[in-house]
Amino acid sequence: MLLAGGEPPLRLDLREDLRTRIGQTLIYEIQALSDEEKAAALRRHAIERGMLMDPGVVHYLLRHGRRDLPSLMAMLNSLDRASLEQKRPPTLPLLRELMQTSFDLDKQ
Repeated sequence: MLLAGGEPPLRLDLREDLRTRIGQTLIYEIQALSDEEKAAALRRHAIERGMLMDPGVVHYLLRHGRRDLPSLMAMLNSLDRASLEQKRPPTLPLLRELMQTSFDLDKQ
């Protein structure tokens, strides 16, 4: 069972027996990644896929792409796929093309 809340279990407004039982389980605080951590995750993902690319690609993606990590990873995967299909290196111009195409598709 997975429970989520905006406060630690002991601060929740619940029946006392529920609050203490939930409070005895494993509790994790999830924090959003900083831009530096997102960049590191993207670079690591690119390396795992065997992509050799300019660091400016990650920087551009963080500045102009969607901010959530799943969307950033999806765009990186699309860049890798397009690079292989078109036999072009994963460069900033190719990323711009993909992002423009993606933007155009979102508008339809």
